[in-house]
Amino acid sequence: MSQHAFRFLLLAGLVASPAAWAQDEDAPETAEAPEKAEKAEKPAKSGEPAFTMEGPWNPKPYAQPVFGAMVVNGLYGVSVGVEGGFRYAQEKKHPIFFGKTRAQGALTFGNVQGWDARIGSFFGPFHKVVGLQTGPDVFVSQYSTSNIVADQVVGLDWPITGLLDLKVFNAYAGVSPGWYFSGDREKLSSGVHQLTTYAGVGIKIKNFGVGVGYSKLFLGDFTSDGWSFGISL
Repeated sequence: MSQHAFRFLLLAGLVASPAAWAQDEDAPETAEAPEKAEKAEKPAKSGEPAFTMEGPWNPKPYAQPVFGAMVVNGLYGVSVGVEGGFRYAQEKKHPIFFGKTRAQGALTFGNVQGWDARIGSFFGPFHKVVGLQTGPDVFVSQYSTSNIVADQVVGLDWPITGLLDLKVFNAYAGVSPGWYFSGDREKLSSGVHQLTTYAGVGIKIKNFGVGVGYSKLFLGDFTSDGWSFGISL
C-alpha cells in the first residue's frame, strides 16, 4: 500500500462531513510502512504475535486543504478549510499499526453557513488490503440557515473507519457517534447526541487519484447530507 493511496483515502474521509473529518482521515489519511522495509523484515517466528508495537515508526508531518458540500433541508453549503498534523506507521512486515494526529478548521458558505474546528488522534491495525482506525475527535462548531440557528457546541466525536486498499481501487466506510459537552443543540438521544455515517470510493493510477464520498448526520429530527471530492497527486 502506497503512502499516496493512504493519503487519498483519508482525505476523502475527512471532507465527507465535519464528524467524518477523522479518518484522515483520510482513508482513509496516514503514513504507511515503506515496501522496502516490509521486504527486508523476516517473517514472524512460529508462535510470535502477528501484531506488535515494535518500532521503528515513521512519523511524517503533512498539511492539506479540505473541502466538500452539505445539504440541510434542501439548502446548500460549501465547506473550505485546512488540516495539518502528522501521520505515522510501523516500518515492519504486515500486519502493522498506523495512525495520525491532526488539527483542522473549516468554514461553510452559502445557504448553510458556519464553521467547525477540531483536534483528533486516530490509530488502528492494517493488514495487506484492509484496516481499521478509530480515536477521539474534540470539536467546536456552529451552523445556521435562513430559518435554523444551531447553538455553538463543544463536543466529542469518535469515528470508527474501515479501510480497503486494492492499489488501484480504494474504499472506506464508517460510523461516528458524538456527544456535546456545552451548548443547547437538539440531541439524537440521551446516550448518543449525534451520529454520522459515511462511505467513499476512489481510483488511483500511478501518482494521480480521484475519489468521492458521502455522509449523513443525524441529530434529533434533523438530518444533513454531505458530499466530498478529493484529488491526490
